[in-house]
Amino acid sequence: MERDVQQEVDLPLTYYELLVLLSKNEHGSLRMSELAELTHTKPSRITHAVRKLTEAGFVERRHCETDRRSWFAVLTDQGREVLQRAGAPHVASLRENLLDLLTPEQHDQLLDISRTLLAHLAPADPLAREKTPTNEVRELRAEL
Repeated sequence: MERDVQQEVDLPLTYYELLVLLSKNEHGSLRMSELAELTHTKPSRITHAVRKLTEAGFVERRHCETDRRSWFAVLTDQGREVLQRAGAPHVASLRENLLDLLTPEQHDQLLDISRTLLAHLAPADPLAREKTPTNEVRELRAEL
């Protein structure tokens, strides 16, 4: 799946996923600390990734007006274009390499297993409940 995204837009899958997270926010922006929480990644890795995305023109960094210590990553128009170009091939790859391999019953089992694991691994983390494999599979099913 990463190869499919890289072939389409020359972007690592993890960077693509950061762009997706930004695009799902109403203003196309998130605090850097929120990106780290959502991705369960160290802030230093997010800083590095956002720097690379900024150099590519896909993201801008902006100071938070209410807390000058905080930074926002903001999706640019060029970043939105990259998401549009990579979106269809990424969904097709997910379908081909994951969803099409499973029967409807197996989809349901996967959802149940995902819920159980996430409830155990992140019981108090509302961000983890927001973006679960369960919700992602539902979104993919809706797109298909």
